[in-house]
Amino acid sequence: MGQAAREAYQQQTDLVGLSVVFDSADTGDLSQRLQWSTTIFDATTAQMKRLRDLQAKVVEAQKEQAAIEQQISADKAESEANLAWLKVLQSKAVLAKAGVASKVAELAKAKKAAQADLDAEQAEYRKLQSQEAQISAEIKRRAAIARKKALAAEAKRRAAAKKAGKTYVSSAESSKGFIRPVNASPGSPFGLRFHPILHVWRMHRGTDFGAACGLPIYAANDGRVASAGRQGGFGNYTVIDHGIIGGKYVSTGYAHQSRIIVKRGQRVKQGQLIGYVGTTGLSTGCHLHLQVYVNGGVVNPLIYIP
Repeated sequence: MGQAAREAYQQQTDLVGLSVVFDSADTGDLSQRLQWSTTIFDATTAQMKRLRDLQAKVVEAQKEQAAIEQQISADKAESEANLAWLKVLQSKAVLAKAGVASKVAELAKAKKAAQADLDAEQAEYRKLQSQEAQISAEIKRRAAIARKKALAAEAKRRAAAKKAGKTYVSSAESSKGFIRPVNASPGSPFGLRFHPILHVWRMHRGTDFGAACGLPIYAANDGRVASAGRQGGFGNYTVIDHGIIGGKYVSTGYAHQSRIIVKRGQRVKQGQLIGYVGTTGLSTGCHLHLQVYVNGGVVNPLIYIP
């Protein structure tokens, strides 16, 4: 029976079992062999079906395995591609990080330089304020002396008139007008403005005349040169005292000159050449910065200058 079952499976046929019947010796043996044959055939058929089912499952499992292996291969290829791209991204990230670090360093350096420039400009601004205060204080001192002399002279004339028995008439004060010191129109006016160099809001204590470098500068009125030389943010600066005009001590200041041709203590006439337009000191370009001092304090120059 074992042999018949093996041969039936190996040869894939149920006819092998018939040899068991045909080899019978007598009727009893035939009957017994038929029973065995039926048992063998039934068992063989059942086992054959089971084996075929198993074989079908194996084939299906092999297909699934092949599909899984193909998917694994595809996933592996995709994973390798993703890994390669990830390495590219990491490399780019490293370069970008280095670039950002470089930019940050550059910005920090620029910020430090800008802060240093700002500190220097603020220091220059404070220095300029101090210098202007000194100029105003000096003019006030000269104004006080001039008024004292004027009062003394007036008292002396009054006493002389009284002694002579005459009625005293006060001497007429100078009413001589001023001229424009440079052949150019006024630009940036007197008043509060945002300083183009210091980058702070501050008082513009004079009027700018947009004249080209090298143009001549003339004395706005008769007077005496109180100072002439380098004066911090004013650059080459000349101050002329015009004395008491209308009861007030008036002075004019001429800043940023390229060259000064008068000296301290020199008497000058209205319209006399005193220097040339420039851009020295805290200046963004060629121009004349004119200041007018009345009793030592600055006023709008256009009150006096036409």
